[in-house]
Parts: sequence; structure tokens; C-alpha cells
Amino acid sequence: WQAARSAPHRQLALLAGATAQEMTAGGAGQDWITLDLVRAALARAGVPPPALDRYLAGQAGLPPGEIFGQAVTDRTFRVPAQELAAAKAAAGGPADVYDFRWTPAAGPFRGRAIHCLDIPFVFGTLSEPGVTEVTGDAPPEDLARQMHGAWVRFAADGDPGWSRYDASTRPVMVFAAGASVQHDPLRLERETWSSVVSPRSWTGPGQPG
Repeated sequence: WQAARSAPHRQLALLAGATAQEMTAGGAGQDWITLDLVRAALARAGVPPPALDRYLAGQAGLPPGEIFGQAVTDRTFRVPAQELAAAKAAAGGPADVYDFRWTPAAGPFRGRAIHCLDIPFVFGTLSEPGVTEVTGDAPPEDLARQMHGAWVRFAADGDPGWSRYDASTRPVMVFAAGASVQHDPLRLERETWSSVVSPRSWTGPGQPG
């Protein structure tokens, strides 16, 4: 956050994002995890009661173990990506955010955008050995072309091709079956975790505390 907000680094472009279920599968089958345990863990992590209730309501239908894994995903990856981009944008620098939500239709990770699932799409390496063991037999080539093209554009000129992140509209490129820019699509997650993950007390040169 200090680098994102500092004048010497302000104009360095930032691209930040995550997969939608980075750590969710880690809680699958963990029957000893109860909803009460999840609630207590999130409260201890610093989530205030009203936000905690809304967050758990938004995860209704998932087993408690998977809710816990999703909470780790949002706390560790998805919300910090947005907050880092917001810090960069507030300092006047260029920042872009994505959320990878495509999921395999079959196989051991069916229905989950797990940790690192976005990598073969980013680098256009869907045909490499081992990829289909994770993605299933027919990962979408068009999505890989979209993501790879965006990263090439970002590497070349710092602009992946969608709206810059800002705190008023919060545009996020959602990579799924049909990739599109959505405005504040992670509002629930952000409102739950922002006060926990953001270094609000940091004060740098010319920056308010």
C-alpha cells in the first residue's frame, strides 16, 4: 500500500485480481467446521456483526467448511486486490482489477474457480501437460485468448483494455463464460472485509492518516 500511494511509484500500472474460489475447496468435506465456528472465526478476524450477518447470508447454501474457505479467499485475495487498486487510484495512478469466475463443468474441481486456475488462461497454455486435469477436457479457448490478450496489452502499455478502477464506480473485469466489466460486483465481500484488510492508519508524505 505504501508503494501504491507513494509519488515515485504512482505512475506504475497495477493489475490485480484473483480467482473466485481460491481457497474454498480447502474447506470441502471438513464436517467438523460448524456455522458457529465460522461465525466466531470471522468475528475474531474483525468483521463487525452487521457485515458478518450479511456475509453469511450471502453464502447460504454452502457447507460451513466451504464458507470458511470462501472467507479465506475473500479476506486474503479478492478484497485486498480491490483495496490495493483503490489505494493506487486514490493517489492518481493507473489500476485495473479482474475476478476470474470460469469454472470447470466436470472433474475434481467442478464448479470452482480454484487457486491458480487463471494461470493457463493468462499465458495461453491450455494445451500444456496437466492443464486438463484441472480445467476438464474442453477449457474455452476464446476465454484464454481474451485473458492472454489483456495481459499482453498490460505488459506492453500498462492498459489491459477495460475501465480503470476508481472508488466511485469500481469496475471489475469478470472473466467467466462471457467476460464483461461489472461495476462493484464484489460489494458484499468488500464491505465485509475492507475495514479488516486496509491499512487505514498508514500515513505517507502528503497522505492523510
